[in-house]
Amino acid sequence: MLFKFLKIRKFLTGWAWLRAEGGVLWRALWHRQTPLSARLAALGVIAYVLSPIDIIPDFIPLLGWLDDLVIIPLGLSLVRGLIPPHVWLASGGTPPGGHSRHPKGPLKDVTPKS
Repeated sequence: MLFKFLKIRKFLTGWAWLRAEGGVLWRALWHRQTPLSARLAALGVIAYVLSPIDIIPDFIPLLGWLDDLVIIPLGLSLVRGLIPPHVWLASGGTPPGGHSRHPKGPLKDVTPKS
C-alpha cells in the first residue's frame, strides 16, 4: 500500500512540476525577446506530441511510450536552452543555479524534487 501511495505521490509531483514548468515556458515563448529558433523548436515538440506518427508505434507495449518519455523531455530542455536567461527569469522561471534576488520577490522554483 505504501509503495502505491509513493508512486501516486511521485506522479502528482511530476505533474505539478510539468504544469509549473509549462506555464513558465508558455509565457517565455510569448515574450517579445524570445528567439525564433526557440519558438520553432517548441512548435516541433508540440507537433510531435499531437502527431499520430511516432518513432516507435504506441501499440507496442511499453516501448511505444518509451520514445515519448524520452523525446518530449529532451525537446523541452532544448527549447528551454534556446530561451535567453533574462527572458526565462522575466517569465517567472528560476536561474540555473537556484534562487536569486528578483525585484518582484522570490521566484518560484519549478525544478522537480525527487
